[in-house]
Amino acid sequence: MNVTGIIIAAAVVGIVGIVIGVLLGIASEKFKVEVDEREELVRAELPGNNCGGCGYAGCDALAKAIVEGKAAVNQCPVGGAPVGEKIAAIMGVEASSSEKMVAFVKCKGTCDKANVQYNYYGIEDCNKITVVPGAGDKACSYGCLGSGSCVKACQFDAIHIVDGVAVGGMTFEEAESSVRRGLSRIPFTLRTPAGDLTPPIVYTDDLSALLRQAKRGEAYAVTVRREFPDAERYLADVCAENVRAPRDASLSFSRRGFVYTAEKAGVYCDYAASLSAALAALKEGKTHAELVTRAWLPAVTERMLRERTQKLASFSTKFDGAKTARVHNISLACERIAGTQLLPGESFSFNETVGKRTRENGFLDAPVIVAGEFVEGTGGGVCQASTTLMGAALRAGLRITESRPHSLSVGYVPPSQDAMVSRYSDLKFVNPYDFPVYLLGSTGEGYVRFEVYGMPDGRRYEPESRVLERIAPPPAEIVEGDEDRTLRAEKAGLRSECYLLVYAADGTLLSHRLLRRDSYACVQGRIQKKRAEEESEPRQQPEP
Repeated sequence: MNVTGIIIAAAVVGIVGIVIGVLLGIASEKFKVEVDEREELVRAELPGNNCGGCGYAGCDALAKAIVEGKAAVNQCPVGGAPVGEKIAAIMGVEASSSEKMVAFVKCKGTCDKANVQYNYYGIEDCNKITVVPGAGDKACSYGCLGSGSCVKACQFDAIHIVDGVAVGGMTFEEAESSVRRGLSRIPFTLRTPAGDLTPPIVYTDDLSALLRQAKRGEAYAVTVRREFPDAERYLADVCAENVRAPRDASLSFSRRGFVYTAEKAGVYCDYAASLSAALAALKEGKTHAELVTRAWLPAVTERMLRERTQKLASFSTKFDGAKTARVHNISLACERIAGTQLLPGESFSFNETVGKRTRENGFLDAPVIVAGEFVEGTGGGVCQASTTLMGAALRAGLRITESRPHSLSVGYVPPSQDAMVSRYSDLKFVNPYDFPVYLLGSTGEGYVRFEVYGMPDGRRYEPESRVLERIAPPPAEIVEGDEDRTLRAEKAGLRSECYLLVYAADGTLLSHRLLRRDSYACVQGRIQKKRAEEESEPRQQPEP
């Protein structure tokens, strides 16, 4: 080996090293950066976790920002107030109090509140879960996924997953208070027709023990137990308060006819079902239960009333409209009968309903039959109203319990179908049905009509009169007068009877019952003849 070559090589390397050293010395002077010595002091006080919780890339960046005045001396969340005070002394400033800032899920959407759209079976990592369809099994896309990726990433035991809520930056006591507030915001409600109620539910949970046993990187669920003390008495009171009795349909009846008021269904509470539903909802972790109510139907509906108020029968007779006093009396009787309701088994009295036929009671004088004679009397014509009413009652199937004939037959109805009323005689009938019947009466141009309403049973009722004998009146009485005229028309007497025929809906005769057998007196006529004139002078004989 050539010694000279070695020496030359060593010399070259030495010279190159010297040149590089000189150049580096020149560069260091040229490009040197002045470093504030406080920066090193501040950095020494920082915990060195490089967690980024301060908002900077690490502790070095935070130290530099503090020295440069870009960050507060108490900006390190890990060091807290003690570190802030030391840094403030280095910087020669006073440390101000700071409010601890933590990340949290604002909605407090615990597992029992967040709806689940599907069951997830896979890697328990939030980063992996976000790429599956729907970004996780929760219907809420903003809530915590609950797999604890944030817990695993945090090296400072600052975050825990409790009941599906990420709890970070808190002590166990603070976390317990926060989660329990979230749980308390989910009261158990009982929904009733009158509104939601909050029963006295007792809540118990294992939150305290759970938080004290928490381990990093794991998720935990709080077990909440809800008890309903004295549930039986509470539900009994609620059920009693939520009962609404039904309202039957009603009918008002007057002289003008019918007015119907519709029924209204009521509500009653099923106590046993409500108690069972409330306890089951608590056991299953539900937030509410429904008060179980049932419809309480009315016993009487408008349809039923309308079916029971159809026309059963009507009957009318004619009168002379020129006899105003008689027409007045008939109309007054109709007016007082119209609007009468007869309940099942109830009896009707013409005299009690119409009242006494007196001037004080509104009646006028008109011809009446007394002992076979027509004379003026108060209330004349009322018997036509009673007779017409009996005709309607017979055809409606009402049971006649009292009726009497006139002493003379009348011309507006067949014999044995009249009903004479007086102080000593009445028209009475009974409602034989199991439903009410209603009476309407009216007068028009020369007629009086009565109608009976109720529920048709398909049968038809018809009265039938039979004349058994006609009795000829005696010869007319002749009296003298100023002119020839009939003072009283003669009228034959009668013996008659009346039957009630009952037909089925198909026309079959069901019964043929005798109602009455009567005798009507005959009337002797009275004729006035003009008196013969006396001859005061001899008559002149006509000349041939």
